[in-house]
Amino acid sequence: ARRAGDPKRGPAVAGGGGRRNEQSPAASGAADASHTPGALDPARAEVAARLAAAHGLAPSDADALASSGELVAFFVLVVAHGAPAQAAANLVVNEVARELRERGDRPGLTPAGVAGAARLLADGTITATAAKEVLAEAAASGADPVELVAARGLDRALPEAEVRRLALEALARHPDEVSSYRAGKQGLRGFFIGQVMRGAGGRADPQVVQRVVGEVLGQE
Repeated sequence: ARRAGDPKRGPAVAGGGGRRNEQSPAASGAADASHTPGALDPARAEVAARLAAAHGLAPSDADALASSGELVAFFVLVVAHGAPAQAAANLVVNEVARELRERGDRPGLTPAGVAGAARLLADGTITATAAKEVLAEAAASGADPVELVAARGLDRALPEAEVRRLALEALARHPDEVSSYRAGKQGLRGFFIGQVMRGAGGRADPQVVQRVVGEVLGQE
């Protein structure tokens, strides 16, 4: 099968000279993104620097993309379909990279589909959780991510009143954790945020959830 990152056949990174790291996403894994950019591979550092400069990416995202020629090529195509670069990088580094690890050089996602999801993510129409869910479903079914968003109502964010109701229900289900939080275990706030986000099914704005959970937890 044609490999998207093959410099003889597929798109190349501007100024990249056709070079690519031969380490596959499956072999490199998510741990690559934790390295200081270019610490182990000067060629990768060069590609990462060019991606960051050309697209205004965070250095960590540019480095994660540069870990694989497939990821770089896919990212370039997603941006070419009109996706905002940073949102595109986020989805390619996470969702597309996972697909490549699981399916090799035959990922179930298309650059056009990922671009549609990236646009919705960038303009706040959907949350990162929703984007992850629809891309996973699109990869499995071949459906268009944007159509999945509309069909599942993920483009209609929950109103704050509904978020507050979910937060109150989460507190009612976990009275021991509430007591521990109010006794000083502040880390449990993240637990309640997760409960609300799951209850919202990807339709809640994370910033609203964090604020509302903090307000509800602060009420005696």
